[in-house]
Amino acid sequence: MSILLLGNLDAKTTDEEIGAFLVKYGFPEYTGIEHWKATAPGPAVRLTFDTLDDDTLDKLRGRGTPR
Repeated sequence: MSILLLGNLDAKTTDEEIGAFLVKYGFPEYTGIEHWKATAPGPAVRLTFDTLDDDTLDKLRGRGTPR
């Protein structure tokens, strides 16, 4: 199991939009989501992935990061 914190979200972003965004970049569907209200600089979610180990999550986390 691995956990990903995704922050600086628009408050109107739906769980479905978050899932579609992550799947687009190669992540599996998350198995759990916890919403964190107004954290700086914006709302965040804590996502749980039962099918990912930490090493795989680290590799996926780098996608979309400018090199």
